[in-house]
Amino acid sequence: MTIPIGIDLGTTYSCVMHITNEGTDTVIESADGKELTPSVVYFGENGDVVVGERAKARLTEDAENVVVGIKRQMGKGFPLEYHGNGYTPEGVSGIILRRLAQDAAEQLSVGVDDLAAVVTVPAYFGVGEREATFAAANIAGLRCLELIPEPVAAAYAY
Repeated sequence: MTIPIGIDLGTTYSCVMHITNEGTDTVIESADGKELTPSVVYFGENGDVVVGERAKARLTEDAENVVVGIKRQMGKGFPLEYHGNGYTPEGVSGIILRRLAQDAAEQLSVGVDDLAAVVTVPAYFGVGEREATFAAANIAGLRCLELIPEPVAAAYAY
């Protein structure tokens, strides 16, 4: 069974929504119990990768190992390295999307493989940025049904 979700992969915060078969919309809460997840990733020395509030909290202690605002680099050759491991903006965005998908799967009592997502992108995103966002969804192991511009998503929501 395929469960549809909508993901607003934001520059600062991200959010996941699900609409039931009955038409009720539900915001998926993060593992932290919040409706918004900071689009922040922390790379620990021991290989730990943390997303969200806990990653954001590391900004004051270990800022050089925290990634914020990666969405601004989508579709660009912008290599990153943390503790000897290389990352691309698509890879970091994939980590964020994976966390969002895991939270949704847990809350909806399904596997991540059962999810299919529509992901928002800024209206100004060109082909390169859109392809990078689609690649990030694939990296996350998430089936991406469509990428839609944020203004279109807002109109649908209205």
